[in-house]
Amino acid sequence: MPNVEKMAKSLAHELSDTREELNVKAACALKNQEVIIAQNQKIIELLGCINSKMNSAQNDEE
Repeated sequence: MPNVEKMAKSLAHELSDTREELNVKAACALKNQEVIIAQNQKIIELLGCINSKMNSAQNDEE
């Protein structure tokens, strides 16, 4: 039976390590997602500025 106990402890340890690795990966993914959202917001703002300038230029032509 000691082998079964060792195997169970080893498996529990591996599961614990895996859980920690998944938590780290999830935290990294969340940070990456926040960065992407911030970049997309900047792109949206830039496109809004471009659109405004294009509309302004078009109105000046008329």
